[in-house]
Amino acid sequence: MQCLLFFTVNCDIIFPYAAMRICLAAVSAVSAGVKYLRPGAAKGVYMDKRSIIICSFLTLIFGTALHFVYEPLPFLWPVAPVNESVWEHLKLLVFPFFTFFGAASAIKKQFNPLALWTGAVSGMAFIALFFYTYTAFTKTHILWVDILSFVLAVALAAVVYKAVPAGKGRAAGIILSAALVAAMILLTLFPPQIPLFMDPAGFYGMPVQSNI
Repeated sequence: MQCLLFFTVNCDIIFPYAAMRICLAAVSAVSAGVKYLRPGAAKGVYMDKRSIIICSFLTLIFGTALHFVYEPLPFLWPVAPVNESVWEHLKLLVFPFFTFFGAASAIKKQFNPLALWTGAVSGMAFIALFFYTYTAFTKTHILWVDILSFVLAVALAAVVYKAVPAGKGRAAGIILSAALVAAMILLTLFPPQIPLFMDPAGFYGMPVQSNI
């Protein structure tokens, strides 16, 4: 009983501390991965380590900000989550990732749409799989774990982006990236009636479309 009481009282301290340590370890691992995938180590898109870290940081910051913009700025619904479904939260990664990594690579004349699409889809898959795996055990979502999964997803997307060979599949990359952006928007308006698209309150899509 005393052990249970101790855990209950201190869980608010233990969990955030653990999350912080895991995040630091993840950042170190990603930094090492990006360093390994430097020019010469792999025929990737050749964005330098500094640019990738800056773009990853901006993706995290602006992705987090997008979570809070729909209510005050509803016209931003195409790029911001309109509900609390897993699908809508994937926007937090896709649009900032495309924006910052795409802009940086274009400025450096290293634009690689296939790398953008592959990185984004890798991060999306990680978020969804991570969420459904841990909630299968906890039966509920935990905020700091969701934040941690977002950090790790951005890191994974960056490393995958760096690893995709440059100069190949440009046309396919453009088509796939455009299709992904279109899907993110259209599936907000016309969401399938499956758990991936369901808000915890029980509705799908934009709140104004629900019966609540």
